[in-house]
Order: sequence, then structure tokens, then C-alpha cells
Amino acid sequence: SHAIQFPIVCKPLVSHGMKKAHQMCLVFGPGGLGEVPVPCVAQQFVAHDARLLKVYVLGPHYYLTWRPSLRNFTAGDQPSICFNSQDISKPHSSSPLNAPLPPNAAEEAQPCPQKLRFLVDVVRQELGQLLFGMDVIVEKGTGRLCIIDVNNFPGYDGVANFLDKLSALLAELVSSEPPDSGIDTSDSSDERKPQMCRTPKKLHLRPPHP
Repeated sequence: SHAIQFPIVCKPLVSHGMKKAHQMCLVFGPGGLGEVPVPCVAQQFVAHDARLLKVYVLGPHYYLTWRPSLRNFTAGDQPSICFNSQDISKPHSSSPLNAPLPPNAAEEAQPCPQKLRFLVDVVRQELGQLLFGMDVIVEKGTGRLCIIDVNNFPGYDGVANFLDKLSALLAELVSSEPPDSGIDTSDSSDERKPQMCRTPKKLHLRPPHP
């Protein structure tokens, strides 16, 4: 593994929905660490040309929308910058720290669908959830996809006909449940008895071949 390098983004430990969840600090060098509230999570800052990809997962499907994000920064001796991420990455956010999206951003090519599908499937399996969102950035120069945040039950802003899609998913889940006859067989009775917890098998996931 590679050691983390400056600049870094420091985030609070509180989860989404808390007042301070979006308060972050951009730290350019060791001298700025004293300005960071602790405890916190430190993430390597990755240059990504001020673009953030919101990935909204709805069952087996996912939907993408671009958002503005932090400009490219480099390490240095300047003071740390504390900011609210909601002031940076809303659809029409305007800040000295970000850059507006070009008018044709929605029409531009998306990252590799196979890589995105792999990320979505792995995170869904790890979370055991069907409704969540991911913030993904594309590293400048390499095209590497980096997940910088995962949100439970996001707002699905920009997903057309979201309620219809959600209703279809719920209907599919309900229809896939086997009907209950009300008659207990010996096997089903055993299944209802308390069982010893077993350690699940570890799954080995491999990325798709390029």
C-alpha cells in the first residue's frame, strides 16, 4: 500500500444527516494539521478536474449525474481550508474552491461501464442494501475511479421518474417472496427455531478483465 500524501481532506466521524457531517478541511502540509478538528477521517486528495460523479443505486440498476467538485490542488505551506461540502458539490454551487460544470457535462462520455458496475456490485454486496449512493471521482491522468463517500438512502436528485422506479423495485421484491401457506412442515418448523450463528464464507471478488 502507498503512504498517504498531502494534500489531504479531513472529514468528521459523524454520519450523514448530522449537522457537522459536511464540515471538512483541505490540508496542504504537516503545518496545517493543528487546524483540523479531531477525531476525523483523513483521505488522500486526488486531482479530478473539479468533477464529482454521483452514483445512485436502485436495486440492480444505477444512475449517474455529474456535480461540481474541488479544483485540483497541490501540497504546500498554505493554511488549511475548512469548508462545507454542500457549498461545493450542489448542482449549481459556486465557490472559489470549485469550478462550474460545462454546459454539456451531462452529454460527455461516462467512465468505463464495466468498472462502474464492478464498484456498484461490490459495495451493494458489502452493505447488503439496495438503496444507496456513492460519490466517485475520476483521477486526472490515470482514469482511476475512487470512491470518496457512500450514502444510505440518498435523495436521488436528477434521477428521472425516481418514484416510478422505486415502486417497480418494491413490486418486484414483493412478488419474488414465496407465498406462505400457513402450514408448518417439519423442515419449516426447524427453520423457525433459533439457530447458532455461523461465520459467513468470505467472498473473493475480482475486477472484470480489461
